[in-house]
Amino acid sequence: MARKGESSKVSSGAKGRAIDSTALPGLLNDLLETSNAIIIGIDGEGRIKLFNNGARRALGYTNQEVEGTSWFDLLSDTDSVRGRLEVFKFDIGSGARTQYESRVRASSGLTVTILLENTMIFGPSGEISMVLMVGQDISRTKELERSLMVHNDRLIAAQEELALFADLLLHDMKNANAGIMGCLDLMGIERSEKRRRDLTSKAISEVMRATSIINDVKVVTLTRPQWEPSSVDIDDVLSKSVDRVNRGREKSLTRFDVDRSGLHVMADDLLEEAMVRIFEDCLDTGTGEERLRVEVRRDISRSDLIPQPVRLTITGCHSKAEDASDNTLSQGPPGKGNGSKGMGMFLVKRIISRYNGLMFMEMTDEGRTIEVLLSEAV
Repeated sequence: MARKGESSKVSSGAKGRAIDSTALPGLLNDLLETSNAIIIGIDGEGRIKLFNNGARRALGYTNQEVEGTSWFDLLSDTDSVRGRLEVFKFDIGSGARTQYESRVRASSGLTVTILLENTMIFGPSGEISMVLMVGQDISRTKELERSLMVHNDRLIAAQEELALFADLLLHDMKNANAGIMGCLDLMGIERSEKRRRDLTSKAISEVMRATSIINDVKVVTLTRPQWEPSSVDIDDVLSKSVDRVNRGREKSLTRFDVDRSGLHVMADDLLEEAMVRIFEDCLDTGTGEERLRVEVRRDISRSDLIPQPVRLTITGCHSKAEDASDNTLSQGPPGKGNGSKGMGMFLVKRIISRYNGLMFMEMTDEGRTIEVLLSEAV
């Protein structure tokens, strides 16, 4: 690199016009043009005087398109500190070599991130004849860095969430096991037949509770964001969900009025699990004589929320005491103090989010109304 007072051969005659690469010494010209580095020269006003082959490849401009153009007009971050001419002038005036990143608009309209290093070239009288910027395209590196940070954040969040689920479920599993063992121990010494039947019923209830906890663990492991989208018959899903709910509720008098829509949505096998949990939550603490209505319709009015929306509306849901002041759909994971209580609807949210769908709940005088939005499979 030329030192102060030794650069007149390179810079002489450059003021006010672009450097003619043919006027450069042959070896220097060959080095500039064959270098893989991005090499750009600007004068003290920021006008482009040198634009080598590496710069043309990275940004897509020709010499004719950029010569005499202000370098700062090509920067996409015009408000950034590095993108201001006065900062460059400060660096130029200091005579120091500087290294920084610049986001530059390529001819394609895309933004290219370049790691640049500036060196000042002085004329014979000590004036600055050129700022030589040498750099490399690090757009791909920056993209990978951002992607890595996003994946790292997701991994940390997933690990924390799974650790919480493990604590909650382990706590409830221990309680269920303790209840089963306690009932069995008492049955061994209890002589009353009625009391033995009560203990048997209690033990079976605890076994079913433990089974439910194990199923929750299974669903948690399956509700990963990555999934292969497929077309799912919503009528078939609702039919199977109703059958599962009725089988699990002895002597249930619950009525299900379910529309047959003939529609298919983008989902997978877990949609049935979500619908079962929604129905069970609607019927929880109810009398067993509820009447749930499920309506399935296309709803183009929700196209601003998701593409090609299909709306599932469940009405007739039992109102829980806490629903009046607390929207369960807006809550995060259940807290440690409550064990796995509330896990059901939280897992529903995870499943629906997996399909990029949405859920809403509205309180009315007749009870709760739950809406699910999914994209139609077309």
